[in-house]
Amino acid sequence: MEALTTEVISRTLEQVGSMVLYILVGTLVLEVVVYLVLGKVFKSRYTLPYMLVAAAAVGLALLVVYPIGYEVRLAFTNMSLRHFREYTLSLAQGLENFKLIFTEPVLK
Repeated sequence: MEALTTEVISRTLEQVGSMVLYILVGTLVLEVVVYLVLGKVFKSRYTLPYMLVAAAAVGLALLVVYPIGYEVRLAFTNMSLRHFREYTLSLAQGLENFKLIFTEPVLK
């Protein structure tokens, strides 16, 4: 494990700062698109409520969709504590995993 040095702290702050910047820029682009589409194109009276809900809806969708997608991807690997870094991703491995889940007893 790395020691907590100024280099580690600065690298961490750089990564966190860039992620916050990406989130802010993405939110700004989303808000501008919603404003242009609803406010200018469709001339909707309810542009502001849709703008306020749009960012929350996208954030919640990503908060739900990303973990589910990761778990589906993980189901098709042979990842374990022995093969944590050198795992293989294949359809055959996934089918084998599902066969084991549905045929073996829960408690061995």
